[in-house]
Formats: sequence, C-alpha cells, structure tokens
Amino acid sequence: MGLISISTCPPGVACYVYPESIYQWRKPRIFRGKEAISHVTDGGGELRVSQEVVVDPNTALVASVWVHGLDVEGSGKGFGAGTADFAGFVIEELDDQGRIVVSHEPAGIRKATPDFQRIAIAFTTSPKTIKVRYTLLSKIGCIWKQGAAIYDDAALVKAIAKPK
Repeated sequence: MGLISISTCPPGVACYVYPESIYQWRKPRIFRGKEAISHVTDGGGELRVSQEVVVDPNTALVASVWVHGLDVEGSGKGFGAGTADFAGFVIEELDDQGRIVVSHEPAGIRKATPDFQRIAIAFTTSPKTIKVRYTLLSKIGCIWKQGAAIYDDAALVKAIAKPK
C-alpha cells in the first residue's frame, strides 16, 4: 500500500473529510462494516483523497467503490443539485519517474442516490506502468447540512479471468 494524501478545496471554500460514524444529527450511512468516509463542503468544494499502489505492468485490474450521493432532506437541494456535482474516482497510471502514462476517465455519479451504488472500471495497465494512483474525487455544490458524497469499500484488485 502507498501513502494516502488528501487535498481539499480552493482558497475561500471549506471542505471536510469525516468518518461517517460521527454524525448524530442525521443517520450515518455505512455500506458495510463499521465505517465509511463522508466528503462535505461549505458549498462549491472539490475534495480528493488519493493512494498510490505498486502494480505490475500489463496486468488486468478492477477499481471500484461503493458511493452514496446524499440529499439529506430529499428536497433536491443536496448532492446532485449542482450541475458540476460528482462523486466517484479517477485512476492514473504512473511510470518509474512518477509521470502519468495513462489517465482513465472519471467513474462516478452526478445525482443523489437512495442508497450506495457500486462504481467500477476494468483496465489493463500499460507496459510502462509501475504504480496506480487511485483518487476518490468529489465535487459538491451544496453545503454540508444539505448533502454529501459518502464512500465505502474502495478497492483495486486483479481482475478475475472468466472461465472458458
């Protein structure tokens, strides 16, 4: 496993990454286990939580996460109300110098969801790839009391070959 880094909002916008279990004023949303993470902002924020993992070149992998676009009141003012809202991930393949050799299209949701949804992409690393940067990416127009992007069970695994 590689280093986990968190980058938050641009100047003037407050963004937060919280364990979902801290919420007492609303029901905590956890897909499986005892914890999930919640990305929230004071409005108009973008958050990134990244991890770099050493991988083999020319290897079939699957990246996935369970994501919940939360509209707290169900009023249409929470996650998904903003035209730029997004909750999902981006996969970048890196070479031995740390340069991006392949950047995959972001995978995720743009509207509020009634529950968690699994987002996944399958890909094969390039011959030059030695690491994969897996980044959870949230763009949220609403304030924290109205909505959030909630993540659970993020994974990067070798693809299972289909039986012939």
